[in-house]
Amino acid sequence: MTYGNGVVQSYGFNANQRLQTLTSNLAGTANDQTATLGYNPAGQLDTLSKSNTGYA
Repeated sequence: MTYGNGVVQSYGFNANQRLQTLTSNLAGTANDQTATLGYNPAGQLDTLSKSNTGYA
């Protein structure tokens, strides 16, 4: 998905169709961000890691 400000977001899903990665590409910057989500055997979100520590 491309937003009007040039940010491109892409989504990746695991075999169970749960969100696994969310990537935000900020055009022309080094501030890109990828969030990776992990799930426990019950399907509950249990981990979240981010590629850019500049974001809370």
